[in-house]
Amino acid sequence: MDTGRKALAQAEIMREHTLAGTGGLTYAEMGRYQSAENPDDPKGTNDEAEAAKDDSGQPISNGARNIWVTETALATALDMGFRSEMLAIFSIVVGIALILTGIGLVILAFAVFGRLWPVAETVAPTSQPALA
Repeated sequence: MDTGRKALAQAEIMREHTLAGTGGLTYAEMGRYQSAENPDDPKGTNDEAEAAKDDSGQPISNGARNIWVTETALATALDMGFRSEMLAIFSIVVGIALILTGIGLVILAFAVFGRLWPVAETVAPTSQPALA
């Protein structure tokens, strides 16, 4: 990815593909375990008694649900790329605005205060009459 917009578009494509791969179900809509009655159903089950068991008698986790964990991690990284680019653009705009504000304040200071250094007035010596 060379731009934040492309990263955001890729994250959206990944979501669409994940939805297609899980039968249109999101992570929260699927059960934790693979169903014993229908192992190919991505919905699965949350009941350990209805879950398919492995050789040790432990319930088998829902593999389709695990796809969402991977997709979420990768999509989050891509979204952070997009946000980083937007933050960089915002920082550049704020920097330019602050530079222009500084230039404006310098111009205003010269207009209000005049010269940079005040010029001392020279007073010509006056002759004083001699006292008698």
